[in-house]
Amino acid sequence: MDEGRILSGTRGSVAADLAQRVSGYTHQAAYDARLIKQMADHDIEYFSSWGYLTGGLWSGLPSVGFHVANRFAAMAHAARVPVETKGELIPGAEIEALAGIHADTVHIMAYNFKNEVEYRQSTAMTFRVAVPGFGNDSV
Repeated sequence: MDEGRILSGTRGSVAADLAQRVSGYTHQAAYDARLIKQMADHDIEYFSSWGYLTGGLWSGLPSVGFHVANRFAAMAHAARVPVETKGELIPGAEIEALAGIHADTVHIMAYNFKNEVEYRQSTAMTFRVAVPGFGNDSV
C-alpha cells in the first residue's frame, strides 16, 4: 500500500498538509492504529508513509503517526494472538486492538476511532488476550 492516509485538513491550511496526508491531530493516531490493524487482518505486507516528523512546524518533533508506527514496529517479530475487545458503545466509533507475543513480551495496540477529526470522547476499554503459556491468568 503506497501512502494510504487521511484525506483531511484544516480549512486554509497549506497544500503540503494534504500532500503528506497528515493532520497533526490525535485523531491521526487512532486512524493509523486502525489502518495497521486492517493491514494485519488482510495480510498487507508493506505501507509507505511520509510525515512522521513535524518538519519546520515544531522543530521536527515526532508526530503522533510516528509513535503509532514505532509501537507497531516493536511488534514486527511477534506472533499474533486473538484479542476480545469490550468497551462502552459510542455511536459510530470503533474500539479494537491488535496483540502479539514475542519471547516474553506481549504487545497490545488499542484504539478508539471515530471518523471525525474533532472526535475526543474517551471510553473504558477492556481486552481479553489469548496468550499461549499464561493458562487462565489475565493479561
